[in-house]
Amino acid sequence: MIESTHILPTVITDLEVAEERWDALNSCNVAPSPFTEFSFIQALAASFGWEIRTVLWGDVLGACFIVRKRGFSEDVVVPPFSPYSCVTLSNTVPISERRRILQYLFDDIPQIPFSRVISLDPQLPPVTGIPSSFNSSAKQTYSIRTSTFSNALSSFSESARRHVNRSTGDYSFRTTPIPLALLCQLVEGGYEHHHRSPPLNGGDFLELATRLSKTDYAQMVGVFEAESNAFSAGIVLLVSKTTAWYWLAGSVRGPSMTILLAQTIDYLHQQNINTFDLMGANTDGVSEFKRRFGGELTAYTHWTRKDWGHRLMSFLGKARRSLRNIS
Repeated sequence: MIESTHILPTVITDLEVAEERWDALNSCNVAPSPFTEFSFIQALAASFGWEIRTVLWGDVLGACFIVRKRGFSEDVVVPPFSPYSCVTLSNTVPISERRRILQYLFDDIPQIPFSRVISLDPQLPPVTGIPSSFNSSAKQTYSIRTSTFSNALSSFSESARRHVNRSTGDYSFRTTPIPLALLCQLVEGGYEHHHRSPPLNGGDFLELATRLSKTDYAQMVGVFEAESNAFSAGIVLLVSKTTAWYWLAGSVRGPSMTILLAQTIDYLHQQNINTFDLMGANTDGVSEFKRRFGGELTAYTHWTRKDWGHRLMSFLGKARRSLRNIS
C-alpha cells in the first residue's frame, strides 16, 4: 500500500548503479516499452553526446532524464527517435494513487534542470495538477490494429490499396538480413526530401541503428525487388509483447514502403503482436502518408518549461531558420 505522503527523489549519476536499480523497477512497469529500456536510452544519449540522470522516488517511480548541455545552460529533452520520456511507474502503486505519483516528474528536482520537456506514454494515466510554469502542446500518432494481409488491406485508403494490389508481386518480403547501411542512407534521404536536417550524421546514424538492432526488442523487415533483388524499403521495429513501433524506416521512391507496411501488419499479426504504432503524425506530409493505412489517432502531450535563457535561444533559433528559408 502506498501512503499519501510525499516521497523524496534520489538522483543517481553512477551509470552502473543506475542501470541496476532501473532494471529492477522497470521489471514491474505498468507501461513497459522499448523506450523505457535503460539500454535504449543509454544508446540515444551516447549518440548525441548527452547525459543521463536517473531519478528514483522510492521503489514506485523512476525517470531517466536526458540532459543536453549547450554552453553554460542545461535542459531536459525528449530526444529524437523516442516519442516519450523514459518513465517507469511500478504496478504496485494503487490505481487511485498513480496520477499523484506521476506529478513528481514536474517538481523541482535537485540536479535536474529547470528547463525540461516531459512526454508521457498514453498507456500511463493522464496527470492533473501540473504546475502552470509548464506549457502543453498536443501530439498524436497513428496506431494500427494488426490483422491478416487481406483484412489490413481493406482498411487502407483507395490509393494505398491500389498500389498494393498492383505491385505486391514485384517485391519479396524478408525479415533478415536487412542492409542497415543502405537503410540509414534511405532514412537520411527521407529527411532531405522533406527539407529537414537529419538529427545525426551518417556514421552516428548507422552506429545507433546497429547497436539497437542487436537488442532483443528490435526486429528488422524489408522488401526487395523480385527480379533484381535490390533493396527497396526497410523498417527497424521496436517491439514489446503486444506492440511494435515503426522506429526507423526508409525506402526508394515508388510503392515499396506501402507494400512493406501491408506485409508488416500481417507479419506482426502472425507474431501475436496486436498493435503497430506508426511513431508520430505531427507534420503534414508524414501525417498524410500514415493516415492511408487505417490506423486510429492516439493523442499524447509534450509538457515544456523553459527558463529565460532557453526562451531566448529558441527565439534566436527560429529567427535563423526563418532567414534561411527566405534566402
